[in-house]
Amino acid sequence: MAALRPGRGASGFRDAAREATAAGPLELRLQPAEQIVAALLGEPGEPIPEVEIWFRDVAAGSRNGGTAKLPAVDGEFRLDLKAPGSYLLRLLVSGYRELVQGPVEVGPGRSVSLGAIQLSRGAGCAERSPTPPRGRRWPE
Repeated sequence: MAALRPGRGASGFRDAAREATAAGPLELRLQPAEQIVAALLGEPGEPIPEVEIWFRDVAAGSRNGGTAKLPAVDGEFRLDLKAPGSYLLRLLVSGYRELVQGPVEVGPGRSVSLGAIQLSRGAGCAERSPTPPRGRRWPE
């Protein structure tokens, strides 16, 4: 079990909130957070161990977006989000073609599963950057 540190929540939950009451012990309350879950499969159906994701809320823009480099346990990744929204995802895996998913609608406190996603071998991603390389844009 992962230990919680002040200001950090467990995966799938908002940051830990500590509430002390005069009448009793310290109480930790975890509230479900927004999350996108998927399983990535390479060729020939092998789980992908790591993925880099560029994501943004199409309504809120860069305020609710960013990049994340995530481990994929048995190919499954979990992307914790800051807020509900309609998200575009750009999945980057070395040796595979870039894949754009979305928009994915994520409601308050909801976890949305994209199921299994099959990646195709291709040009891959030579450039790793938190912002799109010059001349590249988010899909409209």
